[in-house]
Amino acid sequence: MKNTYYEPIYDYFLNERKKIGYRGYTLGQTCYSPFIDIQISWLGQEQFCYELTDNYDAILSLYEIMRKNHLEMYHVVADSPAEYILYGGNIVPEMVGPGRIRDFVLPCWQVFAEILHERGKKLGVHLDADNRRIIDIVEQSPLDFIEAFTPPPDCSVSVKEARSAWPDKALWINFPSSVHIRDDAFIEKMTLKILQEAGKRERFLMGITEDIPIEHIERSLSVILNIIEKYR
Repeated sequence: MKNTYYEPIYDYFLNERKKIGYRGYTLGQTCYSPFIDIQISWLGQEQFCYELTDNYDAILSLYEIMRKNHLEMYHVVADSPAEYILYGGNIVPEMVGPGRIRDFVLPCWQVFAEILHERGKKLGVHLDADNRRIIDIVEQSPLDFIEAFTPPPDCSVSVKEARSAWPDKALWINFPSSVHIRDDAFIEKMTLKILQEAGKRERFLMGITEDIPIEHIERSLSVILNIIEKYR
């Protein structure tokens, strides 16, 4: 891990951006922050919990090596043509704990954001779990956008709460997956509720980051789009 280095390969990003053209923005995707990388990529959820109990110092030692290593990656990304950067996520606060997120994840956001902001670039994180326990941590963070935020009924924090707690951050939601399989009336109701709670359109995006069962894709998306058109 100490000998890991990062080599810029910007051509792939530029090609993808060219394909998208004027239709949208191309995100610069990076990786998990170190502590979450250890949990998800290195150990897995269950083993991570055991190691936190049995080998906490070893976890922190690996984290520190990875944290220093990521500093190089931050600068490679900052030098890239990407304007909007996604830095991992998939954080489950109930498993990691708000205290560890504050101690080991937030500092990485802060350093990366500072480097990007000096270049006029934006940093976001994929926070698709229940964010109830980390609302204040996200509020205090320098993140510019929250991607894949999932509102009720799948998670407990509403769009209204998130907009109130994070007024200076763009909220890019994942339309709650369980709603896609419900009847049309319920899909309409939830879509309208989300739009109403979002308020003004500034800094608000609606997306889908999870797979929709194939038998429901066309029906559900048609209902959602119809409500969005009516709400304009």
